[in-house]
Amino acid sequence: MVRLSFDKTCVSFFVVCVFANAFSLKEEVIRKHFEWGEYDSLVVKLQPYFSSLAEIQDSAQIAEYHLYYAVAEYAKGKISESRVHFIKAYALNPEIECEKKYVNEEILDLFAATIDEYKRQITLKAKQDSLLLEKEERLEQSKTKLEIIELKKQKRNKIIGAAIGYTLACAAAVFAVSEYNKAERYYDIFETARTAGDKAVYDEYKFKTKKTDALTIAASMASAVAAGMGAAFTFTAQKERKTIRDLQSQSIGAELIQYGIQISVEF
Repeated sequence: MVRLSFDKTCVSFFVVCVFANAFSLKEEVIRKHFEWGEYDSLVVKLQPYFSSLAEIQDSAQIAEYHLYYAVAEYAKGKISESRVHFIKAYALNPEIECEKKYVNEEILDLFAATIDEYKRQITLKAKQDSLLLEKEERLEQSKTKLEIIELKKQKRNKIIGAAIGYTLACAAAVFAVSEYNKAERYYDIFETARTAGDKAVYDEYKFKTKKTDALTIAASMASAVAAGMGAAFTFTAQKERKTIRDLQSQSIGAELIQYGIQISVEF
C-alpha cells in the first residue's frame, strides 16, 4: 500500500516536471524567434497564447508577448495592429520597454509615440470624466437650490395660511363669546316675559334666544375648524422647514467636499 502511494507521487511529480519543461521550452522558442527576427514563426507561436491568455497568470509575460507581436506586425507593415499590441503590452506592464538590441529606431520611435499618445488619451479621458462629474454635481446643486426655493415659497404660503387660520379662529371665538353673552341676556328677558305673561315679548325673545344659541354653536365650530386648519398649516410648515435645513446641509457638505477635492488637485 505504501509502495503504491509512493509510485503515484512519483508519477505526478514526473508529469508536472514534463509540463513545466515543455512550457519553459516554448518560452525559449518564442524568445529565439523574436531575437532572430523570425516573425512569421513568432506570430504562429504567439497566437495560441492570445486565444487563452486567461491560463497564464504572469501579466509581465503576457505583456512581453504583446510586445513581440507588435514588432512582428510592424515588420509586416501592419502599423495599426502593431500600435494596438504596444498599448496592450504597456497596459499590462507600464515598465515594459523595447529592447534596442533587437529592434530598429523606427520601431522604438513608434513604441514611444504610441505610448505617449495612449498616456495623453488616458489623461484626457480622466479630465473629461472629472469635468462631467463636476458638471453633474453642479446640476444636482442647482436642482437642490431650486427645490429649496420652491420649499421656502411653500413654507411661506403655509405660514400665511396658518396665520389666517388662527386669525379666523380667534375672530370666530370672539363672535361665539359675544353671541353667548347676548343669548344669556335674551334668556333673562325671555324668562321675565314668561313669568309676567307678556306673550309678545316672550315670543320675540324666545326666537332671539334660539337664534343666538345657534350662532354661538356655529361660531364655536368655525373657531375649532379654523384652529385645526392653522395647526395643520403650522405642522406642514415645520416639516418643510426641516426639509429645507437638510437640503441646505447636504448642499453645503457637497460644496465643501468639492472645494476640498479642488484644493487637493491644485496641490
